[in-house]
Amino acid sequence: LVAASKTITGTVLFADGASVMDASVDAYQQSSGKNIHGTTNSSGSYTLSVTGGAWEVSIRPASSAAAWNYGGASLPVSFASDATAETATRNFTVTKTDAVVRGSIVLPDGSVPPADAVYVNIYSSGGAGFGGSLDAAGQFRVAVPAGTYSLSLWSNNKAFTAPPVPSVTVVTGETKDMGTIRLVTATKTITGTVSYGDGRPVTDASVGAFNKSTQRWMDAVVDGTGIYKMKVLGGSWEVSVHPMSQAPQWSFSQEPK
Repeated sequence: LVAASKTITGTVLFADGASVMDASVDAYQQSSGKNIHGTTNSSGSYTLSVTGGAWEVSIRPASSAAAWNYGGASLPVSFASDATAETATRNFTVTKTDAVVRGSIVLPDGSVPPADAVYVNIYSSGGAGFGGSLDAAGQFRVAVPAGTYSLSLWSNNKAFTAPPVPSVTVVTGETKDMGTIRLVTATKTITGTVSYGDGRPVTDASVGAFNKSTQRWMDAVVDGTGIYKMKVLGGSWEVSVHPMSQAPQWSFSQEPK
C-alpha cells in the first residue's frame, strides 16, 4: 500500500463568509479511480489525506434539505508522485438557494437507473449550473436560487440520453416537480481520431459534442489509438477536443467542427 502523505485542505463558505457545515467533499483521481471522501466541520473546514498525483476536488450538499448549492467546476490539485509530505489548499464559495426543482428519471424500458448512473444538471441562461444525482428510487432534488432553468442529464451509459425537456421557472419558496423523464436510446454515432501532425495518436484527449438547439452536451475519451466514439440523438452538433492531463503536451485552438 502507498501511504497517504499528501493533504488537501480548505473551507466551504457562503459569499458573506458564513460557514457551510453540511458539505460533502470528494477528491477523485482519474488515473487510479480512487475517491477520497470527507465532510466540513462546524467552521466550514475540511481535510483530505491523499497520495501523489493529480486530483479533482468537488463539493455537494450532504443533505437534500440543504439551503445552498455549488455551481462551479471541480478544483484541480497536483502533487509529486512520491512520499514527500505536501499540502494544498482549495477553498469553495457556495450559493444560497430558496427554491427546488425535483423529478424522477427512468431508463427507456421504464426501470430505475442504478445508483450514480445518471447526474442531473440544472442551469440558467447566464451559465450558472446546479446539479445532483439520483436516489435509490430514481428521484432527484436540486436546490436553486429562484429563476428560469434548463435541464440536461449525464448518463454513464452513453447509449442513453435525455429527450427534449422544457425549461422551468421557480419562484422563492417554490418546489417545481418536473415529473418523470424517460431516457431515450441514442441512435446516431459521431466517431473520429485525434492525432498529432505526424500521425501519432493522441491518447489523453476528451472529445465533446454540443447541440445548440437543445443545449445537450455529450462527451467521450479517446482510446489508446486516438479513436473516439459517442452516441447522440439526431440534429446538428459541434465537436471540440480538450486535453485530459494536467500538463498536456499538445493543444487545439481551432473552432469546433
